[in-house]
Amino acid sequence: MSNAGTITYENHLKKAYSVRSGGKILAITDTSCYHLAEETAWLAGNLPETGLKDGYLQSLAGLGLNNPRKIFNKLVLLGALREKKKRSGKDILKMVMAPQIKLLSAQLQERFFGLFTSGSAISGKTIFLLTAGAAAGLLWGTLLLLAGPGKALPGPLTGTTGGLLVVTLVILGSLVHELGHSFAAMISGIGLRPIGFSVYLIYPVFYTNVSGIEKVPLSKRALIDCGGFISQGIFLFLLLLVC
Repeated sequence: MSNAGTITYENHLKKAYSVRSGGKILAITDTSCYHLAEETAWLAGNLPETGLKDGYLQSLAGLGLNNPRKIFNKLVLLGALREKKKRSGKDILKMVMAPQIKLLSAQLQERFFGLFTSGSAISGKTIFLLTAGAAAGLLWGTLLLLAGPGKALPGPLTGTTGGLLVVTLVILGSLVHELGHSFAAMISGIGLRPIGFSVYLIYPVFYTNVSGIEKVPLSKRALIDCGGFISQGIFLFLLLLVC
């Protein structure tokens, strides 16, 4: 039986992306989200990322808090601090077969979207214009698909170089799709979401962490679900204009 004093704990919320939601702090990690009281969020941001129990007790005392042992136990009970487990052979195999690689953090997206908007204050007119652009792209693309190949592909899309360009556009379109989910989550009040890469069986996939979506109203849930198609429709519309 291991000594409790030798157990290493991890503060997995320290680097979480945080937004205000419903009077609480929503801490968003790569795969989950947590509704925290402001005090808990403050502690997570000021405590070390990893350490032994004694180290955390010293950090809590250094923050000027009374009864650090009680606070430490409470943080462990809440799951804000948890025991850092060693990776087993099964965990390593899972990482190889189904890796979870973060491509775009919420913080990076915040810098990008900050160029176009401030926070979640998006007007209904803006949403309407985005939806109209997506509808135009999807309708135009559908009509071309139904009409069949009316003419040869544009020169840049043929040959070896063209094949690489097509693959690049497919990958870029997939990322745009995931960005749409993340952007829709932001304007729905649950913050921007990290985008990652994984492998499903043998098929490479991009994914967006939209955990917590079940707690928003149905209309916002539908917007988050459709956000990928809206952004991809706009992307298609711009591609068709270029072609």
